[in-house]
Amino acid sequence: MSIIISSGLAVFFTILYSHIQHTLNKTKHLKISYSNWDTNRHKNRCYVKGEVQLYNTSKKNIFVMNLDLVPALITDPKKIIDVKITATINTEKQDSLRNWVAIMIEPNQKLTLTVQLSAATNNNTSHNSFHISGKCQIYGWFGYHYQALSWMVTEGKLKPPSAIANLDKSLKYTIPIKTHILGVTDDPVDTIDYYTKSIRQQDDAIILSESALAIMQGKYILFENIDVSRLAKILCQLFGNSSSFSSAAGIQALINNTHPVRVVFAAIVGAALKLLNIRGGFYIIAGKKSSAIDDVTGTLPPYDKSIVLGPINANSFSKEVEKRLNCQCAVVDCNDLGNVNIIGKSGNIDKKYIKNMLTLNPAGNSDEKTPIVIIKSKY
Repeated sequence: MSIIISSGLAVFFTILYSHIQHTLNKTKHLKISYSNWDTNRHKNRCYVKGEVQLYNTSKKNIFVMNLDLVPALITDPKKIIDVKITATINTEKQDSLRNWVAIMIEPNQKLTLTVQLSAATNNNTSHNSFHISGKCQIYGWFGYHYQALSWMVTEGKLKPPSAIANLDKSLKYTIPIKTHILGVTDDPVDTIDYYTKSIRQQDDAIILSESALAIMQGKYILFENIDVSRLAKILCQLFGNSSSFSSAAGIQALINNTHPVRVVFAAIVGAALKLLNIRGGFYIIAGKKSSAIDDVTGTLPPYDKSIVLGPINANSFSKEVEKRLNCQCAVVDCNDLGNVNIIGKSGNIDKKYIKNMLTLNPAGNSDEKTPIVIIKSKY
């Protein structure tokens, strides 16, 4: 009896500690967003410019003590000649990253950085993908820590398929569409419109990978930015190596986006059901967010060091695609095992037919870079 009581108290205090940490984590880090990015080219040099916003969502002042940014041309790293990066800040306190002056961000206020990047390449191609990463040193009521940054900026896009006649005849009714490396600077609906405008027809079904939508919505977290709790370290032991929750950071991402009590309850019930040879109980109780999370290496570089969360408003997004492009739309999570999970969809889409057509996962799960699939209406 005493063992049961001790175990119960241990679980209770672990959950209580995680709940407190969960509450504190909501205000510990700055909220970072990226906007107004644009590119232009002069001969063999590409110029990139945009804004990074640092939001202080806490009730205390936060100080940005230092900022380091590292750009990389990932389209063709061997052809890069030089990269030069500068930053200007709207406070006019400084115009360079080289000699950073500490800046205070008041509660519920933001600091906007205008980042300018230029790169020279040996080729004159109008399509280049830049990955910008870095670390921001933050100081405040919590002490100090580093918060990682990572985002993509693309100069131009890949040439879209020009006509159905030019497509591989073996594709039959499913047409995977290759895109550039997508990022937060891409508008999801505009991206689909650009890559499908020459081959889509009325009443076709446009399928978008749930990871691609999540990435364009900025719903990914660098593993360095996740503070792992003791609870997460315990719970991750319950999952097999192939699960996104076999790592402490993976299940901590779920805890942060749901609630520790719900995750613990789901783990207990899921473990009990597994003893009865009933699988999937954890994901049902933990909610839809649990099945949409991809741990590190679950997504193509440069997102292989991030935990990708599920997209938001997938149904609304699908309906917007249908309204603007006059095609049905679904946001889908597929794998090579034949599992098809429809995350969101427009009104009258035939779920059974869509799942049947996607069973063989025409978009692939490797480095195909084909997050869009068109299912032709003429079948």
